[in-house]
Amino acid sequence: MLFVVAMLAVLTARAAGDRRRRPDPTIGYEDPETGHELKCTLCPAGTRAKAPCTRTQPTDCAPCRPGYYTKHRNFLDRCLPCRAPCDHNQRERQECTPTTDRVCGCAPGYYWRAEQCMRHTRCAPGFGAKRNGTEHQDTECTKCPHGTFSEGNSEHAQCISHTGCTSPQFKVLQGTSWHDDICASCTQLSNGGHTALLRDHLPKFFVHENMKVRKLKKIVRFLGKQTQTRRLKLKDATSRQLIQYITDLTKAQDEELWKLPEMMESLQLHKTAKKLKKICTDLVNSSNCK
Repeated sequence: MLFVVAMLAVLTARAAGDRRRRPDPTIGYEDPETGHELKCTLCPAGTRAKAPCTRTQPTDCAPCRPGYYTKHRNFLDRCLPCRAPCDHNQRERQECTPTTDRVCGCAPGYYWRAEQCMRHTRCAPGFGAKRNGTEHQDTECTKCPHGTFSEGNSEHAQCISHTGCTSPQFKVLQGTSWHDDICASCTQLSNGGHTALLRDHLPKFFVHENMKVRKLKKIVRFLGKQTQTRRLKLKDATSRQLIQYITDLTKAQDEELWKLPEMMESLQLHKTAKKLKKICTDLVNSSNCK
């Protein structure tokens, strides 16, 4: 029994020694001077073969310079270049080192598509995120079901139930897929309350309509003339900025706010004018306050 144990110990030690003495991997190389084939040792990761082996010298390995790498043992005369620095909408997942390439991933709010990071789709007003976007897939939006709404303009927008109104408030505007129920009391509606509600509702209305920039500019220019406002810089204005201009231009004169549907009709914006006119009518006719 002692003999068996001793033999097992010897064999185990010999196997461990064999593993420690395992030779470095080599590659066949033809000596240009003699034509003999040599067995050159591969260079370790993070280095390259500066010069091949000879009959008397081993392979001369040199470290990779900054910005270059080799991931495995190799016989390359040049290290591999790391990928270019990550773009502004990307994040570095793994830095460039002598043994690793740079790895970039999409920043939060972006997903990988066609070798680049694309911004997640923002659900439009009236739509909610059925599936949130990840680094590998876009946001999936779905229309809000009846009785729910979403103001949208976000990749995380959710459809939520209309809140309803509680006394002494009553429903001034019925909720839709893109806005909640709008409630008010008779006290709130006195002294220009209807106008305040319309003004607050206006930005959401224009965002939902998703009007083209050129059409919004027509409205701003018209209002600018009507209110004798100094010339606004509209050349590079975004939709959001133009909607804010419209809201600001109607603050000075309440009367101009209620004339917006008529004004849009004159600018040939018939569909939008019709929708806004209905909102104005519903606001005025919504209560029996005395």
